Amino acid sequence: MNEDEHPARHPSVETAVFETEVVIYDDRSGTVHHLNPSASAIWLLLDGRPLAAVIDTLAQSTGVARDDLRRDVMQAVAELRDANLLTG
Repeated sequence: MNEDEHPARHPSVETAVFETEVVIYDDRSGTVHHLNPSASAIWLLLDGRPLAAVIDTLAQSTGVARDDLRRDVMQAVAELRDANLLTG
């Protein structure tokens, strides 16, 4: 996976936001996923923009070093992709 990829939330997945937590429901499998605040922030930015832009946005909004965020974003996106929740 690289920063040039453009992942997006799968259209069959519904998103509900509760304060700092996101709950997603995959209509295809009937599966519910509860995301922690960090994964929630990443999930909400996965709209087809390049991963580099996701990382930059999070770095600017949190003040966390880009290199530290890159590792976390890549891991979260890999897990979301493995769960078949993304396209692109």
